[in-house]
Amino acid sequence: MIKIQAASVGEDEIEVTCDIDGSLEELAHETLAVINGIYNGIAEDSENVFEAAVFQAAIMEAVSDPNSLVWDKRKGVEG
Repeated sequence: MIKIQAASVGEDEIEVTCDIDGSLEELAHETLAVINGIYNGIAEDSENVFEAAVFQAAIMEAVSDPNSLVWDKRKGVEG
């Protein structure tokens, strides 16, 4: 199980708390499901058809870049 809460704590800063429990396989599956849920939410709520594609491209770039803040163990994602 993955439980995530994100809150703005400043102009360019986001505080994220994450509780996880489960096997690596379960956590990977749930992570993909969360990304899919956000993607579908953007696609359904957006008046601009390109917003979901922009989200998809940004996520793909961040996840595939080993120097991305996604993979920074100390700082996490800010801004």
